[in-house]
Amino acid sequence: MIPKNSLPKKLFFNNSQWYYKPLYLNYLESLNKNSNYLLFYSANMENFNYRKFQKIEHYGYNQIDFQNIIVWDKYQKKYIQNYNDKSNILVCNYVDFIENKTNLQINNPKKLKIISVFDVHPSENILTNMMSGYELPPYYSNEICLTFLKDIGIANEHKYLLLYKSKRFDLKKTNLKKFNFDKKIIIDKYFQELHPEISPRRIIESSDACISIPFTSTSLISKYYSKPSVFYDSKNMLENKEYHEIQVLKNIEELKNWINKLQI
Repeated sequence: MIPKNSLPKKLFFNNSQWYYKPLYLNYLESLNKNSNYLLFYSANMENFNYRKFQKIEHYGYNQIDFQNIIVWDKYQKKYIQNYNDKSNILVCNYVDFIENKTNLQINNPKKLKIISVFDVHPSENILTNMMSGYELPPYYSNEICLTFLKDIGIANEHKYLLLYKSKRFDLKKTNLKKFNFDKKIIIDKYFQELHPEISPRRIIESSDACISIPFTSTSLISKYYSKPSVFYDSKNMLENKEYHEIQVLKNIEELKNWINKLQI
């Protein structure tokens, strides 16, 4: 019923809703082969092995039916191509974050060089894990997340200003109040905390190096801006020694050496 010249030329969907491809796209595709795009807003979506846990198949990815898929880099493209060789996959380098808090204030009276640090929220809520098919937390346990932050603080020895940004407000995935209490102690001791809704890209642009928990996308943004970047596997539970050409450090001594050798 809608005149063809009034129809949208391009439609974009994010990868949280790839399984909800609307039926009307079939009609738009008959008019324009580049009418729809599926955007992977994060590069932290690949299966990885830890402890004795191994997940080989990425369920459902072979059913993605969008004409075009937008990804971060050649590694993400190759990963998706393992499941989907029908879609046209486009590399865009990174996807920016629309922020709600634009006031980025960094308190740095000593004019120290800056390392930005990014983690994820742990997931030890029993119901959440059961619904996701996990017997154990999917790598992001309370212990790993706390050790990640504490080791960075200790290894830094106050050489650099450590900026910390949480991935988002805790959406009750963590079922232990003690975790939040312990985390606050570590943050207050070693880090300057920034609002979760500030764009990671803006924080990285204001930093000299970046440390991320495996495998959040922030280290890929830092790599894109040619700034030193690593992942830190605080309990040495992952098989990966690198990810998308970014080194994965395995213990606090490797972390200290990397910080001490920074030339920024």
